[in-house]
Amino acid sequence: MKLVSASLVNVKRARREMERAFAQGDWEAVKRWDGLVGEGLDQAFDDPSRDNVSLVDELEKILGLYAQICIGLPEQTAQQWLNAEPAKRDVL
Repeated sequence: MKLVSASLVNVKRARREMERAFAQGDWEAVKRWDGLVGEGLDQAFDDPSRDNVSLVDELEKILGLYAQICIGLPEQTAQQWLNAEPAKRDVL
């Protein structure tokens, strides 16, 4: 049996928390967890012990969640996010 890498566990945990925030309609938490999912994916792809099959499986779940979020995101919230100042880490 293959061990699941810590980086993939972190991605799975962040995705589940983002799902929970989405189900509760907590859009600020969705946004926060989205950033953590992205950071986790960066680490998971760079992980030399990654399991590509499990990583692709998790990516499919994440993409499905993003599809649900895009459908359910209120227009006002989307506009606020699009018009917000970029975070300091997003500025080069």
